Amino acid sequence: MRRYLAVAAALVLAGCATRPDSGIGDVRIAKSAQVALYTIDEKADGALRSATVRGDKTQDILLLSGGGSDGAWGAGVLRGWSESGRRPNFDIVTGVSTGALMATLAFLGPDYDDELGDLYTKVTDKDIYRNKGLLGALRGAVYDRTPLENELKRTITPEVVEKVAAEHRKGRRLYVATVDLDKGVLVPWDMGRIASSSEPGKVDVYRAVLAASAAIPGVFRPVYLTADDGTPDTHVDGGTKAPVLFKPFMIDNDVPTKNVWVVVNSAMPLYNPSGKVGANINKLMARTISEMLRIMLERKLYQVYATARNGGATFNLSYIPDTVKETDPLEFDPAEMARLFEAGRAAGKAGRWEMEPPRLVEVERIPMRRR
Repeated sequence: MRRYLAVAAALVLAGCATRPDSGIGDVRIAKSAQVALYTIDEKADGALRSATVRGDKTQDILLLSGGGSDGAWGAGVLRGWSESGRRPNFDIVTGVSTGALMATLAFLGPDYDDELGDLYTKVTDKDIYRNKGLLGALRGAVYDRTPLENELKRTITPEVVEKVAAEHRKGRRLYVATVDLDKGVLVPWDMGRIASSSEPGKVDVYRAVLAASAAIPGVFRPVYLTADDGTPDTHVDGGTKAPVLFKPFMIDNDVPTKNVWVVVNSAMPLYNPSGKVGANINKLMARTISEMLRIMLERKLYQVYATARNGGATFNLSYIPDTVKETDPLEFDPAEMARLFEAGRAAGKAGRWEMEPPRLVEVERIPMRRR
C-alpha cells in the first residue's frame, strides 16, 4: 500500500509538472518509418488474416493484461500451459503495460518460457526503477525507470526483434498498446511491422514502445515519440485506457474455430480486500484510483467476452483466484513473485480457464455465434 500512496501523491504533484528534457526512451520517428509506427487502421490490417494465410482451421488469440509484478501469474500460466502440451502457437498476441513487456517472449513461444519466468521471479525493485522521491514528480515522475530500460536492452535484442519480424512475415501478429495523452487516444502498435522495418533504429523504437506501454503516469516518465515534423507525442501506460487490448478486426471470420485467451495479471474479488479507508487523503485518493481501475477491468472484460462470442470465438479467462495472495504491483519481491508464478504454473498446467467473466447474471450471458 505504501507504493500506492506514493503514486497518489505523485498524481497531485504532477499537476504542477513541466515537461522534462529529452532522455532515455525518447525516439524520433523518421518519415520513411511511418508505415512501421502507426495507429492500427482496421481496414488496412483487416485483410491480414494470419490463420487464413497459413491455412489453419483454428485461430488462437492471446491477450495479456497489465498488473506490474503480478505479471508473475501470467508468466507462470504460460509456463504451465507449455508443460501441459496444449499451448497453441498463437496467431495474435496483444499486451498492455506489464502484459506488453511479456508479449514478445510469449509471442516467440515456449523456447522463451525460462527467460520470461526469470523476468518475473528473479528481478527486484532495483532492477526496475530507482526512487526519485516525491519531488521527482515535479519533473514528471516519482521513479526513474532506467533500470527497466536496461532490462529491455538485455531482453529485446536485435536477434529477438528479427525473430518477431520472421513470425510477422508468416502472418502472425503482435500488438501492444500505449495511450497518447496529447490526443487522449489508445494507440495499438503493430510490433511485427516495426520489427520488419528497414530503418536502422527500429530496435530502439521497439524498446521505446514497450517502455511507453508500462509508463504509469506520475510514477514513470512518459516516452516522447517525435514525428518527422518535430512534434513530440506523449505516450504512457496503455492500461490508463484499456487493461487489455482487443479489437473486432482481430477475429478471422474465415476460420471455423476461434479461441480468445485472456490472461489477467490481477485478482478480481467482489469486494476490495484492503479494509477501511478512513479520513486520510492519500488513502482516499489511492482507493479511488484503485476502484476506477477495477471497474474498468470488469467492463473491458465483458466487452472482450461479448466481442468474442458475437464473433464466433470461445472466451477463456485466467486470473488470480481469491485463494492466492496478490503481490503489490509496484513491489518486485522475488520470493513473492515466485510464489505467484508457481500458482499460475499450476493453473496453466491444469487448464483452469473460466468461460465467462466473473459474476455474470443470466441476462448478460451471450451464446456463441457460429460463423
